[in-house]
Amino acid sequence: LFNRHFSPKTILVLSYGPTECLSPCWGFCEHGVSCNDSHVPMGFSRSNKHISLVNENGQPVKRGEIGELIVTSDFLAQGYYLNPEASAARFVLNADGSRSFITGEIAVQRDDNAYIHLGRKDFQIKIRGYRVDILEIENTMRKIPGIQDAAVIAQQDTNGDNYLAAFYTPESSDDGLNR
Repeated sequence: LFNRHFSPKTILVLSYGPTECLSPCWGFCEHGVSCNDSHVPMGFSRSNKHISLVNENGQPVKRGEIGELIVTSDFLAQGYYLNPEASAARFVLNADGSRSFITGEIAVQRDDNAYIHLGRKDFQIKIRGYRVDILEIENTMRKIPGIQDAAVIAQQDTNGDNYLAAFYTPESSDDGLNR
């Protein structure tokens, strides 16, 4: 689509940047280059930020293996405002005095060192650029009178854009019928 809809003089800038650590990855794609991958790369690790991928035990994975993305840098947020528990879970002090941010992003590093985003470890998704936590929506739905249980899933429309589909189980009525 990029090659089809943009001028040959255009360069596509790829950037991955969570609020907590501001663009640890970026790269450039010149017009005319084709991607043989089904995912657009997040880019390459920047010189002032170290990226590592770890397995569920916190051990580094090899290139080509899937892992959770960790960013180590002098340029990290100090933590989450008035939320020390979440800060302690995501921002860690390493033995060498450096700090790391555990992103919750699942990624893989290609042979050319570019990182590919594969999803999230938690239940957050992006819809039209906004971060949405599916569990928060389910919990809110369960507070609605008449709803016993709820489930929310992310789907993609024909344009590849995310949307939410919600399902619920109604509370039982007094007459013994489920409504």
